[in-house]
Amino acid sequence: MSIFQQLQQALDSDDAFAAVADAIPQLVWTSAADGTIDYFNRRWIGYTGVTLSELRDRGPVPEIVHPDELDETWFRWNASISDRVPFEIEHRLRGADGNYRWFLTRAEPLRNADGQVVRWVGTATEVDEQRRLRDSLAFIVETSNIFLSSLDERAICHALADITVGNFADWCFVWLIETGSVRTAAIAHKDVALLRCVERLRLRDLPFAGAALSRVLSEGSPLLVERIVPERFAQDACEPSHAQLLQTLRLHSAMVVPMVTPSGTILGALGVASAESGHEFNSGDLDVAGAVAARTAAAIENVRILASERTTSQRLRFTSRVNEMLLDSRDVWSTMKAVATAIAEDLADACAVIKLEGDAIRVEAAAARNPVAAAAMAALEGQRPLRPEVERRLARRLREHGSVVHDPDSPQRMKLRTWPYLADHIDALRVRSTVIVPLHSADATYGALTVMFSEHSYEPLRDLPAIEDVAARASVAVERTETFERERNIASTLQKASLPTIIPKSKGLQFDAVYLPAGQQAEVGGDWYDAIELDDGSVVISVGDVTGRGIQAAAIMSKVRHAMGMVPLHEVDPAKILDSAEWFLRKRYPEAIVTAFVAIVNPERTSMQFANAGHLPPFLRRHGQLLALEDAGLPLGLRYMETGAQSRSIELHEGDLLVLFTDGLVEWNRNWDEGERALERVLSSHAVVATGAPAKLIARSCLPARPYDDVAILAVRVGRAPVWSFTADDARAAVDARRSFVAFLRRSPGDAQMVARAEVVFGELLGNVVRHAPGPVEIQLYRNDGTWKLHVIDSGDDFDASGTLPSDILSELGRGLYIVQQLAKRVRVEHVANCGNHITVEL
Repeated sequence: MSIFQQLQQALDSDDAFAAVADAIPQLVWTSAADGTIDYFNRRWIGYTGVTLSELRDRGPVPEIVHPDELDETWFRWNASISDRVPFEIEHRLRGADGNYRWFLTRAEPLRNADGQVVRWVGTATEVDEQRRLRDSLAFIVETSNIFLSSLDERAICHALADITVGNFADWCFVWLIETGSVRTAAIAHKDVALLRCVERLRLRDLPFAGAALSRVLSEGSPLLVERIVPERFAQDACEPSHAQLLQTLRLHSAMVVPMVTPSGTILGALGVASAESGHEFNSGDLDVAGAVAARTAAAIENVRILASERTTSQRLRFTSRVNEMLLDSRDVWSTMKAVATAIAEDLADACAVIKLEGDAIRVEAAAARNPVAAAAMAALEGQRPLRPEVERRLARRLREHGSVVHDPDSPQRMKLRTWPYLADHIDALRVRSTVIVPLHSADATYGALTVMFSEHSYEPLRDLPAIEDVAARASVAVERTETFERERNIASTLQKASLPTIIPKSKGLQFDAVYLPAGQQAEVGGDWYDAIELDDGSVVISVGDVTGRGIQAAAIMSKVRHAMGMVPLHEVDPAKILDSAEWFLRKRYPEAIVTAFVAIVNPERTSMQFANAGHLPPFLRRHGQLLALEDAGLPLGLRYMETGAQSRSIELHEGDLLVLFTDGLVEWNRNWDEGERALERVLSSHAVVATGAPAKLIARSCLPARPYDDVAILAVRVGRAPVWSFTADDARAAVDARRSFVAFLRRSPGDAQMVARAEVVFGELLGNVVRHAPGPVEIQLYRNDGTWKLHVIDSGDDFDASGTLPSDILSELGRGLYIVQQLAKRVRVEHVANCGNHITVEL
């Protein structure tokens, strides 16, 4: 027989009903047909502390039912009364001790013979343990799902807090240990306004935290506070506002459990508390919280391991990219801009590479991620931003080879270290941390990487090793560059000292020479050119290249060139000169290979003998045509393998231009065919015979600023020279040459009208050059058979040479060239690739 059947049978007698109701373990109540409560058994009164008379005097007591289930309870009860069907709900009822427990409340209608409801009999059976077990299992399952689905530590902490509040407690706090301090990673509560108040509170000051939290984290043992005593609020609060807030929280029961990984590392703690629910935690709840905390620790540890592996992978890719930049660089300091940019984009927010020059610290390169900060960093490049005392102190620290860390840092602190005029730039950086890592070798300090964090937070264990790794790689690159540069300087100095300091000024011949060392660090080689006049007026010219690079090649070049300069005292056959040089080379440097070309111009400048030892054939330009002086022959060092090498002869004409060169001129970009075509183009131009410096014009037209290989060029012009010339690195300087030009013309044969026209032409040409090509300018004046030809060679871009008068009579564009064409007999404009314009005016 069910409880309801027993109660229904006992309803005929009030005493019998009360005896039965008090005997059963449930809370029992009855009501009239309209739902008015008219009876409580003793267990009801004992648990709730509310009697029937108190209920009648006070009216409904809503706090008996938990607020979260109150509306649903009344809705179902009213629906049962209206529909006259049984009532059932699972809800929390408040006990006299203030705690809420879960009950299954049911009510059955009692009907008369006519089927009318005359009474309701209800029971409330405690199911708190079952409900807690069910909720705990659901809580564990739901938290396990977030651990499996998320790979983000922050997301795990916040999801855990939200799920805990939804299934297990009223408050949830997640604390993590980071770099020796405790950080609140997440807080959750259903009331958003109350949550914001707590977030402003120092969370370690909460009653169930503070010293207790420190003990949990240090010992690794959980804490259970079954009942928080309100009287402790005032003494636990750090200040009056905290006490008031703690009263508002109405904390009832709390637990703090450590988050311990399987390896035994304490990562933090999980704190839960009950408040408005009135739930009192017990040892079973502590076990559940401990299980969730352990799973949380394992999940966070896995996330951190994955994040560490991901970070390590990213760092390896980053350092590999930086290392590739540094290894591929010919000039490591010029690469520092790219290194600073990479650090700013991948590692921090801004980076400046500073260079140590004595005690002076100068910003060599700078970059930033944010465009505003990037503009501020760009303004610092090339400057010494630090105040003198700070600069000296930092220079000392860098020489000690230790990293300098300003954490925390701020624009205000940076302004104390830098000059006042940089204040706006410092504000734009919004720096929060600064790390300075020196660039050094065992014996030298080169500078430092200055890395700044603004939007990103500086994490010492992660960021400092990465920065120091990059600095170490950059230091090796700088040291290698410095070593190569020292060797290059030695080789270059030796090579320059070995080249002729004086080019002969021989009658009937004009010389121009260029030597350019390789731009690739210590790649100085053994290229040379030479010209020496013999006692009979003959001129010996030579060019050559020693296989190899560095000091050894420069030394061999010096010895071979001097040997070839001495042999003509006894032997004037170019082939024999090469044979003698090889004999010397094999005696002193048996492993060396040298290519060379030697020629002897006769005293009358009418012919030339030449021989080749594996070298590129020179070009002879005659009347606009190019002739390669082909002559077979093995290089020095291998020449002994062939016998009977003969010299060749060629006639020379007035105006011939002979150009000797080494292979660096045509293979500077490692494309031989393209290099030869570029050389042939400039040799075919009219500018190369008009200029007084053909070797330099060829170098400007054919080569980049820093060629891949070293280059030697020797140009020899046969016959006439300009009667007047001017050369300047800045075309504006040529304005002062106008008076000299006019004075020369007045001293020369010609009428005054021609001189006046020439002065106007000269002025218009110079005005055009200064306006459009204010770089290097060369002016040559030739006279031949009574005809004057003025040549102007500038460094400007190609322009329209039509010489028509502009449609706008007030426009200056094109007017100068129009005037020149009206005053001159003939005008020709030629653009020389990679060089500029050659303007020829026949006066």
